[in-house]
Amino acid sequence: MAQILKIEKYRNDLNAQKEKLLSINNILDEIHNVEELSKIVNDTLNDMCNKNEEFSKIISFAIGKFAATNLFDKYGRSKTMSFFNECIDTQEICNDILNQIEDHNKLS
Repeated sequence: MAQILKIEKYRNDLNAQKEKLLSINNILDEIHNVEELSKIVNDTLNDMCNKNEEFSKIISFAIGKFAATNLFDKYGRSKTMSFFNECIDTQEICNDILNQIEDHNKLS
């Protein structure tokens, strides 16, 4: 009888591990979907902004305001400011890299 109980516990443990793995896989799928959606939105907005300077200003401020207020309401000032600072830092790094590549190409 003791052996049967151990087998049942083993089955329960396996089922719990299986559920965890399925949950992790679902989370990974959701992350992939969010990343894909984010890329599509970003690419679409970039295309639209590149075609019209005035639209670029309007949409950038509107989206920025939406993002700032939405993130502030959900996460507070500190995390929201940190997020925007990281975005700006990343853009500065990208600009520096692009400038270095451009300078290198001019010298070649």
